[in-house]
Amino acid sequence: MVPGLATLALLKVYFDAGQDHIEMFLPFTLDTIKAGPLDGFALADLKTAILTRHGLDIPAPALNTLLHRAVRRNHLRREAGRYWTTASAPITIDISEARAHVEREHLALATSLLEFAANHTLQLATTEAALTVLLSFLQEHHGRMLLEPDPSQAISSPEILSRKETRVVARFIHHIHATDPVLTNYVQRMG
Repeated sequence: MVPGLATLALLKVYFDAGQDHIEMFLPFTLDTIKAGPLDGFALADLKTAILTRHGLDIPAPALNTLLHRAVRRNHLRREAGRYWTTASAPITIDISEARAHVEREHLALATSLLEFAANHTLQLATTEAALTVLLSFLQEHHGRMLLEPDPSQAISSPEILSRKETRVVARFIHHIHATDPVLTNYVQRMG
C-alpha cells in the first residue's frame, strides 16, 4: 500500500474524534514507546523512532508537549531530560489493529477501482497505482464532489491525472455511491 497512508487515515480518525491538533499524535507516540526498546530515551531518540515506525516527523516542540502529557498521565517519568516508562500507568495502546483495518479498507477500494478501471479501458498496474490515482483525485476534487451529485459531469482534469484517469475515478466514485455503501464509507473516511 501507499507508505504513510494508513497513518494519515488514523490521524484523520483521531482528529474527527475531536482530539486537539497535538493530542491526535499521542497514540502514535505511545505506540512507538511501547513497541520499541526505548526506556531511558531522549526526545531525539523518540523523534527518530516515530519517523521510522509511522513515517511521522513530529516537530520537537510538539513532541515535547506530548511527552509532558504522557508524564502527567503517569505513562512516563522524566529524569535529567530522559524518559522511562512507569509501572503505575503502563502503556496499553496498540494501533496495529486500527492500522490493519484501515489498510484493509484501502485495499478493498484499490481492488475495486482496478476492476472498474479495467472495465472502462484504463489499465492501472497495481493496487498501489489505483490508490494513488484515487487519492490524487480526492485531493484535487474533494470540495466539488460535495457539491455535485455526479462528479464525473463537472470535473475537469487536474494536472497530475490524465483526463481519462479523472473521468474513470469520478465514474467509479459515482458508481460506488449508487451501489456500494461500504466502499462509499471508505472513500468518505479517506476524504
